[in-house]
Amino acid sequence: MPEEMSATAHESMPAAAQRHCFLLRVRPDRVDEYVADHENVWPEMQEALRRSGWGDYSLFLDRSTGLVVGVVTSDDFDEAKRRMNAEDINARWQQSMAGYFLPVDDRVAPGEMVHLEQYFHLS
Repeated sequence: MPEEMSATAHESMPAAAQRHCFLLRVRPDRVDEYVADHENVWPEMQEALRRSGWGDYSLFLDRSTGLVVGVVTSDDFDEAKRRMNAEDINARWQQSMAGYFLPVDDRVAPGEMVHLEQYFHLS
């Protein structure tokens, strides 16, 4: 019979990876350029994303409105974002992307993610 896991042993185990979803909005007149830039994401940027804890990362786009839906898996997405923000390559990438974005809505600045709540999942 397996031993029961102590509370301290359980707390020291890494958290299970969770899916996170967010929205961005791209200027509809710049969608083609934005997509082209993402067809050639810098290898250093991809490596920084992985190193920072971004996994199984996808972006989806409604070309007619510029709405971008991002889905990423991370053990701790807040920590992954913090680590990514500390990467020099990310500052250069974000600077190159800044002109593409509009605010998703009146709660956020252009290029700022709006996080969505997951309320259903069928596995």
